[in-house]
Amino acid sequence: MEEKLISAIITTHNRPPEQVLRAVRSVLRQTYTNTELIVVDDSSADYPLRNAVEQAVRNASGRILYIRHPDSRGSCAARNTGLKHANGYYTAFLDDDDEWLPEKLAEQHKGFSGSRTALVYCQQRMIDRIRNQTYIAPPQMKRGCVFDALLKTNFIGSTSNPLIRKDCLCQIGGFDTKMQSMQDYDVWLRLAARYPVNYVRKPLLKYYIHENARISTDSGKKLSGFLRLNAKYRKYIEQNNDTWYLRHIVLTPLLARLESRRCALAMWLRCVRRCPFKIIGNTKFLLVILAGCDSRPYRFYEKLKYARLTKRRALHSIAGGES
Repeated sequence: MEEKLISAIITTHNRPPEQVLRAVRSVLRQTYTNTELIVVDDSSADYPLRNAVEQAVRNASGRILYIRHPDSRGSCAARNTGLKHANGYYTAFLDDDDEWLPEKLAEQHKGFSGSRTALVYCQQRMIDRIRNQTYIAPPQMKRGCVFDALLKTNFIGSTSNPLIRKDCLCQIGGFDTKMQSMQDYDVWLRLAARYPVNYVRKPLLKYYIHENARISTDSGKKLSGFLRLNAKYRKYIEQNNDTWYLRHIVLTPLLARLESRRCALAMWLRCVRRCPFKIIGNTKFLLVILAGCDSRPYRFYEKLKYARLTKRRALHSIAGGES
């Protein structure tokens, strides 16, 4: 298979030079050699380490295109800037706090066997620095026309995960700058609505979960992202009770934290009326609402969720099948 040019795009925001360099070096170490690397610095104008980051990136390799936004415009705008300057047939994005394994691009490139395939994703090694845990996700993977399944849950993962055909990404308009979170999930859905996807069942990405600033830990942005995503795909969500339930029950902890328990309970009741026989899920989320975010029942729910994920991984490993 011809090695077409891949544009690797790293976006960074207020990260120390050593962390950005870790991401940069993981791109430079790729076994797939026909690549270009673009670094888009979207740091705040007053971030004191901006010059140090730029110098570190330029010293890492003379073939890196470094682009600096005058001030922070958001991660979606930064990715769109990188996409605008990309010359590759494929594009791959890497967040500044993640890391690619050396064979990632080479393995994913092999997955574009069908001419209509828009993206190839992989498993990712989740490195949880908060709970001191490491595990592989997702336990189940899907290929082909996956829009309906993807609408229930984002099994493709983060922006750092897939290799994407640039023309497909441009045709759907790139990243939605109005999305405050779940920008990657929105792109995967828009691509999956038009094109088939494929995967490589190998963990080719290190995804770090940490306590430093991340969009995924901002409750307000998470709620905004959920609501905008639900509004975008309301027509499809309303057609399936399971999909509607999954897209709304997850809102209850965020509503309890940001609005009120009454608001969260109102949403919970809507979910129960829609799917009354989901007894385990309904009970878990009721505990979360009643207990509050920092109480033991909430932590117990998080442990249950992790235990369930571990069990699914183990069963899937034994079965050795695909979904």
